[in-house]
Amino acid sequence: MKNILQKALNILKNNLIFIQPLLLYMLILMSLFGNLLTARNGIYLKILIIFTLFLLTVVFFAGWFHINKLAVINYNETDSEEAIYNKTLNNLKTFFQGTGENFFKVFTGLILYLTFYFILTLLIFKGYLIISKTSNIIEELTFLIRNPDITAYKSLLKNHIYFILLIGLFSLVMDFFGVLYAAVMFKGGRNPFTALFSAIKFFFLNIFKSAYLIGILFIINIFISIINTFSGNSFFFIISTILLAIYFNYYVILVFCFYNEKNNSDNRAEFIG
Repeated sequence: MKNILQKALNILKNNLIFIQPLLLYMLILMSLFGNLLTARNGIYLKILIIFTLFLLTVVFFAGWFHINKLAVINYNETDSEEAIYNKTLNNLKTFFQGTGENFFKVFTGLILYLTFYFILTLLIFKGYLIISKTSNIIEELTFLIRNPDITAYKSLLKNHIYFILLIGLFSLVMDFFGVLYAAVMFKGGRNPFTALFSAIKFFFLNIFKSAYLIGILFIINIFISIINTFSGNSFFFIISTILLAIYFNYYVILVFCFYNEKNNSDNRAEFIG
């Protein structure tokens, strides 16, 4: 696993230019989210903004996952600086080609992933209500949404700490699974439907190594979150945004490397067998 962590770091260093389109996407995303939160001209404007956010996300990730896939596949630790530079530029040039080739795949895959996420969240929520034999969490969540203050947060945390921890753990796993799903679609060349089942199978067959990577990424995320607490300052906001972009790019490369290494080793084992 240490080799995969180091390999992902090397690929990231060789392709740091990939964070530029990611930063642009993040800035546009923040702007659209700001408009969504402040929109007061009716439901139709909000629907339009949400639809724009969805399409923007599909267009961006169709191209960005593509160039990251190429970076992982074409990586060679013996490459000279000139070869690394040429590979990086060549990969970056295929961004819009990747967008065109993968648009419908990512469009369908994102809908499937969000649906899968929603169903599992609903099952966890229903399961908690049955096991805890409580119904006041719905009232507390509704009150918190309408009146977001520290007292409401403390009350929710005190009364439903296990549920909050469970949801937090579930979010970590689903974030990892989302990138793994993308890796299966892009590296494995599968359609979104078969890729979803292949990603689930791969995750459970490699559950302990997946948990290890999730733990490592969680620790890194905590560090960035601490810096993000100072984001009220414009300088720290810029720094935290850049660090977040670098972290997410490393996240994607690491999961792509993980799937690539394990998938190739499994295929070699099947071939030898």
